[in-house]
Amino acid sequence: MILPATVGFANLTSLALDHIVVRMGEQIEACILFSDIRDFTEYTAKRGDQQAFDLLQTHNAIAETRIRACGGQVLKTYGDGMMARFDHSIQAVAAARDIQQDFNTHTQHYPDEPLLVGMGLHHGQVIQEESDLFGHTVNLAKRLSDEALSSQILTSRATIDDLSSVKHSFQWRDLGERDLKGIGKERLYEVLWRAEVARLTTKDESLHLVLTSDNNLVIELSKGMQAELDRVQEELKAERVKHTGLARWFLRRMETLVPHVIDWALLRAGVGLEHGIHQVQMSVKEGDLNIRIGNRPTFKIQGMKLDPEEVRQFMHKVETRRRGKP
Repeated sequence: MILPATVGFANLTSLALDHIVVRMGEQIEACILFSDIRDFTEYTAKRGDQQAFDLLQTHNAIAETRIRACGGQVLKTYGDGMMARFDHSIQAVAAARDIQQDFNTHTQHYPDEPLLVGMGLHHGQVIQEESDLFGHTVNLAKRLSDEALSSQILTSRATIDDLSSVKHSFQWRDLGERDLKGIGKERLYEVLWRAEVARLTTKDESLHLVLTSDNNLVIELSKGMQAELDRVQEELKAERVKHTGLARWFLRRMETLVPHVIDWALLRAGVGLEHGIHQVQMSVKEGDLNIRIGNRPTFKIQGMKLDPEEVRQFMHKVETRRRGKP
C-alpha cells in the first residue's frame, strides 16, 4: 500500500491499529442490502451465457451507481446479485428505491431484457472482518431478498424503527409475520418505491395489479406463479426420458421452446411492465377479470382467484383516475 507523504507517524499508527481491529472482528451497526435478479439461472439457460452476463453487468452498473450516491459501499457481487452496507437505514432505503426505479426504466426501454429484481434490507449489529460482514443481520437481509417478489423491496421491523428516528417520506406496507428458512418468524414490511393508489391481489397471491399515483397499471407475477411455470418444464423433462426416437426428439424441442413461448406470452400480455391506464380496458365476464392493454392479447384472471368486491373497487378506481379525478 502506497501512502501519501502527508501521512505522519501518528496517522500510520492509527491506521495500523484500525487494521488490527478489523482483522480481529469488530462489531458495528449497519444496514445491509441484498439485490437478487429473479430467475437468473433460468434466464441464463434460455438466453445463453453472454446475454445473461450482459444483464448482470447492467444490474451491477445501475446498483453500484445508486449505492455510492446514497453513501453506501458495495461489499461483494455474486452470480445473480450483490451485497452492500450503509451506515444508516435511510441511506439504504433511498438507494433501494432509486435502484428499483432505474431497473423499471430499463425494463420499459428493453422489455426483452427485463431487470426484475428482489431486494432485502435489515438494520442491526454485524461483525466486520477485513472487507466482509457476518452475523444474523446479514443472514436476515439475504433471506428477505430471497423472499421478495420481482421488483419488491422487503425490510424488517428493525429497519422501520430506525427510520422512525429521522425525517423521511418513505411509505411501506405491513405484510405480517412469515416463517423464514433458518431464521424463524419475522414481521415483514414492503417499501413502496412506487406511489400506489390501489392494489388488487389474487387470493393465492400469485398475481398483483398495482395502480400507481402517476396513473400506470403494473401487473406483477409472484414467485409462486413462476414456480408453476417452471414445473411445466420439469414435467416435460420427466416425460422426455420415458421415450426414445422421434418422441424424445419432439419432447426435447418442446422443452426448449416452452420457456421462450412463456416469456413471449407474458411480455405480450404486459406482465412486469408499466402501462398508462388510458391503454387499459378491464371487464368482468362470467366472473373472470379480463384485462386488455392496447393491442396486446387479453389477460384473463379466473374469478375464483379474486374477491368480487375488491375487483369492483379496483376497477372503479382505475376508471375514476382515467377520467382525471383523484
